[in-house]
Formats: sequence, structure tokens, C-alpha cells
Amino acid sequence: MAFFGFSIEVFIINLVLVIPTFFLIRWLTNKIFKSNNKLRNIVPWIGTIVLVPIIYFSFVFIWIFSISYYPDRTFDKTTWEQKPYERYELTEDIIESELLIGLTKDEVTELLGNYDYTYDENHWAYGIGFVPGIMNIDPSVLDIYFENERVIKVSQHET
Repeated sequence: MAFFGFSIEVFIINLVLVIPTFFLIRWLTNKIFKSNNKLRNIVPWIGTIVLVPIIYFSFVFIWIFSISYYPDRTFDKTTWEQKPYERYELTEDIIESELLIGLTKDEVTELLGNYDYTYDENHWAYGIGFVPGIMNIDPSVLDIYFENERVIKVSQHET
């Protein structure tokens, strides 16, 4: 159902924000401007018009941040093996600490296990699960690049 082109949910959310904001500003204005009736009548309306969009977008930003957050953990071989769909929590440490740089293919296999994908003999990829975030509908992978049988680069991307 629409109300002046807005869904009823948006209308209710705005009412929930507008009414308490208006009365809070009116209460503060009455405390501050005890003798000036004109300011006591105008400030609550202007304050509500200015503050409600700020409050609304702050809630949206907090919601977006909360669904995009995930902990970054120090690499642990046991966690890597036991929780393949949560490996994304370990990849930042692997990449930033350059844990794999210089290792041979056998050493990488020993540490991470068998690769999930290969693009060619010098490019392996390990599935790391779905990284939390808005519109993340594809799983991500940890890419490992080799040159002369040693790791030269490690990166991560969404498939």
C-alpha cells in the first residue's frame, strides 16, 4: 500500500523518527529559550527537518556496516582445514603477513591442503567462502601465483 508515493513501511519509519525528535527538540528549546516564544515555536520544526534525515542515514550506515563486518583472524591451519566456508576471516593475515611468499608448491600444499581450482600450473586458487557484505552473492577465492616453483603473489577476489 502506498501513501503519497511512499510505502507504508517508510511512512511508519519516518513517524517513529520524527515524533520523538520533534518533542525532544521542543523540550530542549523550552528549557533554553524560556522567554523567546518565536524561537520556541520555530526551532523544533527546523531542528526536526534537519536532524531526521541525519538520524535516518546514520541508521542506514550502521546497518550496512554491521552486515559487512567480519573478524580478521590470524592464520591457523586447523581453522583453515575445519571451516572452509569461513576461510575469508584468515586471508587478510595470509596476504598482509606474506606468509606464503617464497614457499614452494609442496610447502603450500602442506600448509593449505590441495587447491580447489587451477587456472594453469602457476596459478592456484582456494575457495574461502562468501565474504559478508552487501550484494556479495558469489564466493571468493584466494589466488596464489607461482614463478619458478615459488609463490610470488597472493591475492583475493570474488568469483
